[in-house]
Amino acid sequence: SLAPSEVKRRVKQPPPFRPRWEFIAGGTGGIKNVIERREPLTRDNYWSLNATTALQRHFYRFGKIAIGTDLAYDGATGVRIDETDARWCAPGGQRWALGVYGGYEHIIGRFGALVQVGENVMRGFEDERMPRFYERFGWRYHINDRYWTTIVIRAIDGRRADALQFGI
Repeated sequence: SLAPSEVKRRVKQPPPFRPRWEFIAGGTGGIKNVIERREPLTRDNYWSLNATTALQRHFYRFGKIAIGTDLAYDGATGVRIDETDARWCAPGGQRWALGVYGGYEHIIGRFGALVQVGENVMRGFEDERMPRFYERFGWRYHINDRYWTTIVIRAIDGRRADALQFGI
């Protein structure tokens, strides 16, 4: 029948929202491809790891704000090729950095769009070419109330991708 029919839909009210505090901890890892020169043979892959803890406030149904700290390992710290074509990299202990950040996550069902801005307050290797400020942009998929997966781009200068990381 092509005649109009009355559609009956059940309307289910969501439970009332209650703001809450959350303590989160997570880790991400990825690989960076560093090009020191234009020749493809001078490319190399380096690990990029990050552990984070934060205090997060779920302040309305669709949004969370957070303040936290990062412990980051960048295997490409201090990478360069000298005049003799020898590769050089900072020692392992100098590849670590400690940062503090603030951020916002917009919740869309089980997904969350994530934006975080931070500053490295301590670094093992000082490089004047590398800014202290960093950003992370990405997505979280909330498996349940306690676990999530994430894909983020860690950027510096707001426009230059530093690493692509996956985590839980």
